[in-house]
Amino acid sequence: MKSPIRHVLHPALAVLFSAAILAPSAALADGWTARLLPDSLPELTFAADKAGRELIRIDRKGASPRIIRHDCIHGRVEGDKQKQGDLKTPEGVYFVTRKVAGPLDFMEYGPHAFALDYPNPVDRLRGKTGGGIWLHSKGRPIKGITTRGCLAVEQDVITGLVGTAVPGVPVVIAEHVDAALLRPAPEPKEGEAERASAPDASAEKKSRAAVLKALESWAAALKKDASDAMAYYDAKRFAAAGGDSMKEVRGRLSAKRLPRHGMSEACFFPGPGYTVTSWREAGNGALHVLYWMTDKTGAPKIVGEKSIR
Repeated sequence: MKSPIRHVLHPALAVLFSAAILAPSAALADGWTARLLPDSLPELTFAADKAGRELIRIDRKGASPRIIRHDCIHGRVEGDKQKQGDLKTPEGVYFVTRKVAGPLDFMEYGPHAFALDYPNPVDRLRGKTGGGIWLHSKGRPIKGITTRGCLAVEQDVITGLVGTAVPGVPVVIAEHVDAALLRPAPEPKEGEAERASAPDASAEKKSRAAVLKALESWAAALKKDASDAMAYYDAKRFAAAGGDSMKEVRGRLSAKRLPRHGMSEACFFPGPGYTVTSWREAGNGALHVLYWMTDKTGAPKIVGEKSIR
């Protein structure tokens, strides 16, 4: 068996990565701000700004991101969901898993609903409980009302998502979404040096670079030997998050088909104290998702993994 390949971050990146990815839940008590980099996202992403009561659609199919905002309500109790029945809406990186089969209670859920994958592996690792978090509408206008923990938009909006909110579409939920990062950088005036985008997104870009470097190393190790790739997993936290045993992971990785393009094409989502990377698998088109946190040395480790079809 080949010796495991171990990835070591530059010390400066390790400090930055540790602060961004291993932040304790207590530091997030006032609510998480999602700082999304448009060029790290797939063709379609939804971001829910709880404080602004907006669902932001980020469409990257064109030359520049197209941003569409919709009114959106959330749980009747403020804060990040912790347990079953607390009436809070979770904050983090989630994905649509399916369109909920009817019939639905029309007044409570409207004509359509899409299930999200709460709790995700990091939620389970942190001891969060509950489920049944959907994106739906109501049987009446949503202004001035709340939900029991789901996200809800107007009926015309939810109807427009049928056929669009397919399994694997990301829904990032935060107390605040830093919308300024969603705007393109200003064009420099004639005779003026190129200006940096505002606000400065350098921290997010460095964090993304660190994660994607680890992802590339994981993929390179996997192509050589599944056992080499195991060095990138945190076995203890992976198991605590509800994942398979390392023996099962090794067996699954032995048959894994990676995309033909590099892992640099993977999408990147900064979460509250963790990072998510995802890509479409070659052949079956399933969305493969990895959840990353750092260990005591600042090295990124995989604490969760799933495929969404």
